[in-house]
Amino acid sequence: MGTYALSKGYYDVFFKKASQVRTLMINDFKKTFRKSNVIITPVAPTPAFKIGEKIDFAPGYSLARIKAPASFDEKTVMELQLRQKYNVNLVAIKRGEHSKIKKQERGQIINVPMPNTMIYQEDVLMIAGSDTDMAKLPQE
Repeated sequence: MGTYALSKGYYDVFFKKASQVRTLMINDFKKTFRKSNVIITPVAPTPAFKIGEKIDFAPGYSLARIKAPASFDEKTVMELQLRQKYNVNLVAIKRGEHSKIKKQERGQIINVPMPNTMIYQEDVLMIAGSDTDMAKLPQE
């Protein structure tokens, strides 16, 4: 497509204009960085959701907060095999007030649970998946 556009005289229409816009953007960033060391911009088109709020991705799919059921107590993420057994993804863990964990870890949020991360009954889990699959998770 590019070769065709160049051969038919469209260089000025497409490529030259794109190059001019690129130069304007570069100059604008250079000018901004002369005054500032950092530029902070939003990373999502909507406001952040409240912790624990259920988020609907698409019809039938969501991100939900659940309390870890008793059957998950003292098992690692790997042992639970949530993807294989229930077809859901564990997104984050908020540590509960479980007596078996250190005081400084209580209330801590683990935003990237590793396979060897232990789950306790008091923990709150952020789970993503279809509503149908999430309904199959053990309740207690």
